[in-house]
Amino acid sequence: METRLRTAAVALAAALTSPTLYAAIDNIDFHGYLRGGVGVSQDGGIEEYQKNKIGRLGNEADTYGEVELGSEVYKKDDVSFYVDTMVSMFSDGSNDNETTFGDDAQFGLRQLNLQIKGLVPGDKNAVIWGGKRYYQRHDLHIIDTKYWNISGSGAGIENYT
Repeated sequence: METRLRTAAVALAAALTSPTLYAAIDNIDFHGYLRGGVGVSQDGGIEEYQKNKIGRLGNEADTYGEVELGSEVYKKDDVSFYVDTMVSMFSDGSNDNETTFGDDAQFGLRQLNLQIKGLVPGDKNAVIWGGKRYYQRHDLHIIDTKYWNISGSGAGIENYT
């Protein structure tokens, strides 16, 4: 039994240090966002000041995070396919361990889309996309609000000249 465990450990270590694995990981784009805050009132309750109004950043007694992974999954000549995905988690912080089993945590699929570059004749930089994505999210950081946001499910062509 001990020999099998040692053999498995050596095989796992060899696999994790493999150049092939690192080459595959190297192609993944990672982005993230995390916000966490606390607020307590004089009577010991949770305090949130103007949470859904302009200028709310820093007044949120909750946790929110996004993890985005994307990768070019196909490339030949000038044509490439890029898959982008993002998951999110929100919690009001009422439990120590946020799960999907009766707790307050909410998980969501924020983005899942395919972007194809190089298919438009005469315009190799044009991108045909389809799926759910953040799109045209223009904001004013100082007051933490988006004045234009047309994100959601759809399809289109961008960078077309």
